[in-house]
Amino acid sequence: VLHDDELDLHVFAPTREQVVDELAEQLLFLWDAYARESPERLTARARQLREKLLDRIQEITLATQSEGS
Repeated sequence: VLHDDELDLHVFAPTREQVVDELAEQLLFLWDAYARESPERLTARARQLREKLLDRIQEITLATQSEGS
Protein backbone atom coordinates (compact mmCIF):
# COMPACT_ATOMS: atom_id res chain seq x y z
CA VAL A 1 0.00 0.00 0.00
CA LEU A 2 1.27 3.45 -0.94
CA HIS A 3 -0.43 6.72 -0.18
CA ASP A 4 0.23 10.39 -0.56
CA ASP A 5 -2.33 12.56 1.17
CA GLU A 6 -1.13 15.72 -0.57
CA LEU A 7 -1.92 14.23 -3.98
CA ASP A 8 -4.91 12.27 -2.65
CA LEU A 9 -3.20 9.17 -4.03
CA HIS A 10 -3.88 5.70 -2.63
CA VAL A 11 -2.39 2.68 -4.39
CA PHE A 12 -2.44 -0.97 -3.41
CA ALA A 13 -1.54 -4.29 -5.00
CA PRO A 14 -0.53 -7.78 -3.88
CA THR A 15 3.17 -7.42 -4.84
CA ARG A 16 5.75 -4.64 -4.95
CA GLU A 17 6.06 -4.96 -8.70
CA GLN A 18 2.31 -4.57 -9.13
CA VAL A 19 2.12 -1.62 -6.74
CA VAL A 20 4.86 0.14 -8.73
CA ASP A 21 2.90 -0.44 -11.94
CA GLU A 22 -0.29 0.80 -10.29
CA LEU A 23 1.50 3.89 -8.96
CA ALA A 24 2.83 4.71 -12.42
CA GLU A 25 -0.63 4.29 -13.92
CA GLN A 26 -2.25 6.55 -11.31
CA LEU A 27 0.42 9.24 -11.68
CA LEU A 28 0.03 9.24 -15.46
CA PHE A 29 -3.72 9.62 -15.04
CA LEU A 30 -3.30 12.52 -12.60
CA TRP A 31 -0.73 14.17 -14.86
CA ASP A 32 -2.94 13.93 -17.94
CA ALA A 33 -6.10 14.98 -16.12
CA TYR A 34 -4.69 17.87 -14.08
CA ALA A 35 -1.12 18.94 -14.90
CA ARG A 36 -1.70 19.11 -18.65
CA GLU A 37 -5.10 20.76 -18.34
CA SER A 38 -5.54 24.51 -18.61
CA PRO A 39 -5.99 25.96 -15.09
CA GLU A 40 -9.00 27.94 -16.26
CA ARG A 41 -10.86 24.70 -16.93
CA LEU A 42 -10.26 23.33 -13.42
CA THR A 43 -12.03 23.85 -10.13
CA ALA A 44 -10.14 25.55 -7.31
CA ARG A 45 -9.31 22.20 -5.68
CA ALA A 46 -8.21 20.72 -9.01
CA ARG A 47 -5.95 23.75 -9.58
CA GLN A 48 -4.33 23.10 -6.19
CA LEU A 49 -3.70 19.49 -7.17
CA ARG A 50 -2.31 20.68 -10.51
CA GLU A 51 0.16 22.97 -8.73
CA LYS A 52 1.25 20.18 -6.39
CA LEU A 53 1.88 17.89 -9.34
CA LEU A 54 3.83 20.57 -11.21
CA ASP A 55 5.92 21.29 -8.09
CA ARG A 56 6.80 17.63 -7.58
CA ILE A 57 7.09 16.19 -11.09
CA GLN A 58 8.95 17.37 -14.15
CA GLU A 59 7.88 16.23 -17.60
CA ILE A 60 10.70 15.57 -20.04
CA THR A 61 10.57 14.75 -23.71
CA LEU A 62 12.74 11.89 -24.88
CA ALA A 63 14.15 12.29 -28.34
CA THR A 64 14.45 9.20 -30.50
CA GLN A 65 16.91 8.72 -33.29
CA SER A 66 16.09 6.93 -36.49
CA GLU A 67 18.46 4.25 -37.72
CA GLY A 68 21.38 5.52 -39.74
CA SER A 69 21.43 8.93 -38.00
